[in-house]
Amino acid sequence: MASPCLNRRVWIVWKTRNTALLALLVSSPVCAEQDGNRFKEGCEVSRPFISGFVLGTVSKSVADMNIVLNRLDGGDASSKINVAEVAAELSPYCIPLNATLGQMTDVFCKYLEDNPALRHRSAGGLLIDAMRSTWPCNK
Repeated sequence: MASPCLNRRVWIVWKTRNTALLALLVSSPVCAEQDGNRFKEGCEVSRPFISGFVLGTVSKSVADMNIVLNRLDGGDASSKINVAEVAAELSPYCIPLNATLGQMTDVFCKYLEDNPALRHRSAGGLLIDAMRSTWPCNK
């Protein structure tokens, strides 16, 4: 049975300046988490790709939080909990409503630039760290 992961033999031809980045990102298994080193290169080569990663990751985090909070908000009045308190405890960061995708991408790329010793870690974890260090929640 073939592996569900793409291997090094996969080649993507894309006639734009993103070809190098795509080849870089697809050259290792898709199932493997990409590290900060690859995304640091992406910040220099393809900012729109990095913005897409940031938007997707932050949007998924918000969607997951809403699912949890909706579940916690159900039930009878005697079992009600303070949903706002739970949200503050669960949320790793609190991005201002007026923050733009460009700002979030800048924060992530700057964090990768400023923390070379951490870039071996997963890009998703590094994004959380970047957002948390810039926009911590007031608890």
